[in-house]
Amino acid sequence: VTPVASLATAAWLTLLAAPRNVMRLEWQLSYACVLSIVLLAPPLYELFVPSRHDSLHPRNQDRPMPRWRRWLNLYLLLPLAVIASVQFGLAPLQLYYFLRLNPASFLSNLIAVPLSMVATMGAMLTALLGKVALLGALFGHATDWSLQALLLTVERLDRLPLIAVNLTPMPLWLMGLYYLLLFGGVGLVTGRDRFLRLDLRQRFSLAFSVAGCLALLFWSPLLFARETGRLDFYMLDVGQGDSLVARFPNGRVMVIDGGPPAPFDRGRWTVGPFLQSLGIRRIDCLVATHAHTDHIGGLSYLIESFPVGVVVAGSDISESSV
Repeated sequence: VTPVASLATAAWLTLLAAPRNVMRLEWQLSYACVLSIVLLAPPLYELFVPSRHDSLHPRNQDRPMPRWRRWLNLYLLLPLAVIASVQFGLAPLQLYYFLRLNPASFLSNLIAVPLSMVATMGAMLTALLGKVALLGALFGHATDWSLQALLLTVERLDRLPLIAVNLTPMPLWLMGLYYLLLFGGVGLVTGRDRFLRLDLRQRFSLAFSVAGCLALLFWSPLLFARETGRLDFYMLDVGQGDSLVARFPNGRVMVIDGGPPAPFDRGRWTVGPFLQSLGIRRIDCLVATHAHTDHIGGLSYLIESFPVGVVVAGSDISESSV
């Protein structure tokens, strides 16, 4: 049984049990992630490392290689291939749902993934051995330290200038073309197991597919930019609360409410990225209809991040802390 067949069987069973799973973000991300690792990671690894330099290749097992080469292949290039495969596989979904890409995560995951693994293993061992005083405390502290290090890493990386790029999402048909190009290029490679033994033609095919996918990601906002000179009105899904965006024919922008601040700041993670994906850098009129947290919770981020022409607030008085 091949990994793809196993994955397809698992997807079929989950959809048979609950067909609506196909519309759930976590289902889409999970299966796209695993499929990308299965199909993309092996050829990308061989694209990075020719077989004659691959210390993991069967025919090189008895061939002495420098220790630095083995370390480079196993602890840097192989994880990079896995991370790159996940990035390419999830990019259209990330763009469609979150209106942003995170180019820097390609490298930051080299730090985040090991820390997440330590935290996960530490939590599991703490749950199993928590009643053993010394071991429970040891694994509990290890879990806490790794989570603190992960949080600190994310906070520091979030301050980098190009950690996130806001773009307009692809049309669905272009997303289908993206995956056809990506997995179609991989489908041209052959071989046994995970060692594909790519020849020159297959390496060119794979490189062309990757380059084409990158072009689609970053050129689609230019190819499918929204028209100007008309009234555009958007209702954003911010969960409990409201957020509306109006762009007038003269280019002026009005934002009405910003959604709630919890469980995560909708101004920061929904309204702001949406405005940036449309190329909006200024809010001419910011309206707070009434002072309930689920309406004004996200406005703080918008006021801090965008030049605001005028703020209009309703007369309603609330005990909201925002």
